[in-house]
Amino acid sequence: GEMAPAVGDSIIPHLDPIINLVKEGLTPRRGRPFVQEALTCVSMLAKAVGPALTDHMQPLFEQMFSMGLSPVLMESLSELGESIPLLLAEIQSRVLGAITKVLTRPYAFTPLSHTRRVSSVFA
Repeated sequence: GEMAPAVGDSIIPHLDPIINLVKEGLTPRRGRPFVQEALTCVSMLAKAVGPALTDHMQPLFEQMFSMGLSPVLMESLSELGESIPLLLAEIQSRVLGAITKVLTRPYAFTPLSHTRRVSSVFA
């Protein structure tokens, strides 16, 4: 990833194998966790090659969001949106979906029974 900005668009012929490695890093497996640096790699590639990365992004989005929202993901998405404006609507839609998913989880809110217990302690 760090090499991409240095070599610029001359890395385009090598995108397929690089994307395969990124996919591998974004796929947690037994004994090997999700590699957050793969998110950074995607954003660096986007800076280097811009719209040439567009066709590779659709399969990557699902994997990028698989571990939920994180500061590293948000930074990567921000840089993707700046480097490839065509992807901005997709990025915004997926972030909104992820936020909605978090907010609609049953345990995202304090259960009423817990509120009653707490208020009875202070009564």
